[in-house]
Amino acid sequence: MTDRRLIEEALPLARVNVESAREKSLRHGHISTLHLWWARRPLAMSRTVVFGTLLPDPADDARRKEILDTLALASPFEASIRAEKINPLRRLLADAYPDGPPKVLDCFAGGGAIPLEAARLGCEVTALDLKVSGNWDGHVRWLELVIRHCAALPMLPTDVRRGDAQ
Repeated sequence: MTDRRLIEEALPLARVNVESAREKSLRHGHISTLHLWWARRPLAMSRTVVFGTLLPDPADDARRKEILDTLALASPFEASIRAEKINPLRRLLADAYPDGPPKVLDCFAGGGAIPLEAARLGCEVTALDLKVSGNWDGHVRWLELVIRHCAALPMLPTDVRRGDAQ
């Protein structure tokens, strides 16, 4: 391992870009149906960027390719609730942070894609935003529900290291 992060070396952009474009046409079960946000970020890209930023680069081309393939398999929207797709990413982060889950602060949370994906990856998340609109109160409560109550959902584990993630 090096001091460099995975995002500084490579990301599976071709696959993630395809999935991000496909997400724009999804309406059933997608986060964008809960709250209209004018600058919504694709969840596939948010998951990839959060993971790539947090994970140290393995400094081994074969291992990096293996991790990138795992990340690409987790990029479809449908993969976000499938433990067999997300848990390998959670385990990699848990191994990289043996003292506890990484902390993610998103001080420009907007539609909540980055905090949601960080929570799905098992991170400890704090998010806020300065949204000047009539929907401010509802937006903050929605984001708070997602982050604070993520442990109750099977796709948002409390702690992968203990093995209690589903």
